[in-house]
Amino acid sequence: MLAFRDELRRDAVAAVEYAAVKAEVSLAGGVDGRAYTRGKHAIVAGSSGPGVLS
Repeated sequence: MLAFRDELRRDAVAAVEYAAVKAEVSLAGGVDGRAYTRGKHAIVAGSSGPGVLS
């Protein structure tokens, strides 16, 4: 998770994309923490370096 955090700090576009995914998942999932985590999983798991999220 630290590598993902570091990637978001290096790549402003990726950070904006991740924020958008978090907002969308949050709206769709309500207060269900597990659904929120599952919704973010694909973008976090698919991240392996700068530019991967774009």
